[in-house]
Formats: sequence, C-alpha cells, structure tokens
Amino acid sequence: MVETPGPHPPNWTSTPVPEWTPPPPAHPPIVIRPNWPLHIGLFVATVASTWITKGPLYAASIMTILLSHELGHYLTALRYHVPATPPYFIPLPLVSPFGTLGAVIRMATMGADRRMLCDIAAAGPLAGLVLAVPACVYGLMNSQIAEVPPDNYATFGSSLFFQWLTDTLVGKPGPGQDVLLHPIAFAGWAGLFVTSLNLLPIGQLDGGHVAYALLGRRVAHLVSLATVLGLVALAVFVSPSWWLIAFMGAIFGLRHPPTSNDWTPIDGKRMMLGVFLLLVFIVTFTPQPIR
Repeated sequence: MVETPGPHPPNWTSTPVPEWTPPPPAHPPIVIRPNWPLHIGLFVATVASTWITKGPLYAASIMTILLSHELGHYLTALRYHVPATPPYFIPLPLVSPFGTLGAVIRMATMGADRRMLCDIAAAGPLAGLVLAVPACVYGLMNSQIAEVPPDNYATFGSSLFFQWLTDTLVGKPGPGQDVLLHPIAFAGWAGLFVTSLNLLPIGQLDGGHVAYALLGRRVAHLVSLATVLGLVALAVFVSPSWWLIAFMGAIFGLRHPPTSNDWTPIDGKRMMLGVFLLLVFIVTFTPQPIR
C-alpha cells in the first residue's frame, strides 16, 4: 500500500547552506624578499676583494665558480617554489688568502620537503664542480715547478683529486722544489676546497641538508655532532685552521630545522646522489689546507 499526499503539500522549510571556505593553512605563507642593492653591493665588493688578493684572473675565476655554486641552489629553489634569496657574497680582503669567505643564500626549509631539500642542497656543489674542475685543469697546464725560497713560506695542501691532477699535468717536484700555481689553478683549488667545506654534514651546510634529507633528523644530528668532533681532532693533531671551522659549525647550530614534510620517502636516485656527494667530499677534502 502506498500513501499518497493530500491535496495540500507539506510546509517544507530549509536553512541556508553556508558557502564553503578553505581551511586556514597550517602556517602562514613564507615570504623572503631579496635586498637587491645589498646583493649587488656585496658582489661588487667581493670582486674587488678577490682582485686585490690575487689579481684579475683569479678574481674572475673564483667569482664565476662561487656564483655558479650559489645559482645552483637559488635556481633549484625557484624551480620548486621554495622561498630563497639570491646569494650574499662575503668579501674579506687581505685577511683571507682567498679574498672572500664565499657566499650564502637564505632559504625557508619549511617550504620544501625532503626530496626538494636534497635536490636544492646538491645543486650547488655540482654546479660549482662543473667550473672548478676545468679551472684546475687549465690552470695546472699553465703552472710550473719552481725552486722554493730559502726562508720560511706558506704552501697550500692538496686533496686527493687535486694532487692527482697536479702529478699528471705538472709533474712531481724534486727536493727543494714546489709547484708554482697559475692564478686560475689557485681559483680551481679554492673552488674544490669550498666544495668540500660545504659538503661537511653539519647543520645547514649543503652536506647537512643532504644528510637531513637522506638520513632523517636524529641520525643527521648525530652525524653533525661527530663531524664537529672530528674537526676538533684535526685542529689538535693536523692543522689549527680547523678550529675556526669547528667553532663556526658549533655556533651556527648542529641541528637542522624541519622541512614541510619529514616523512616524504627518498628514492634510490637520491640515495645514489648522496653516495656520489660523499665520494666528492672524500676526494676534494684537504686535511692540511695551509702549511
């Protein structure tokens, strides 16, 4: 039996449905604005600083290497829409044998997940190597073996890779001799040295970013702490110059800030990239930078 409605329909009432609005974001949008006068001013000052330190050939070479390194970070961050600034160059005439302390960019790690962080961190050293290695090759081909002065003098140590290039392209100096580096060769040496320093797995250095992305928060922190202790051992037993690096590592922090998603899985390609960067660090690391 089906009940049919009477002649008058029921009095249907309804309440208005509110319009849907998106939920508020978990955190406010991250905005990092560049200060172009400061960026350009520091770049020009660093060009002048490196020019004063070693001359125009060295200045042009080392600035190109450093700019390539930092643009690798910056452009990759832009590709992933991660807030970041253009590089801040750090001039240091007369005091530093390189005329500079390198360059840095500011980046909001909360705007990236682990995969993005790995790619952004790796892009800098890889881009710098693309120019540092040819600079080493060309510069060493134009370097020569010379007699060392009789008085005390300072020499720069070699990494495994730079020493192999030197022995291959210049030859092994005899007793009382050393390799007199061409300015472009010295820029290549400095580029490799900066690459190895940035690959130290400490805090927010490039190596610290990669370690955090691949190993996770706890393991990366332990690796960072162990690396600083290793630098202290190098400072005590090998070269006092490592005191400064160990101190800066401790001051700027051993812990890495979280990303937007610390649970993003890491694929095999990025794990292989991490192994490659570890090998690059081993062959470019100079235990005794200045003797």
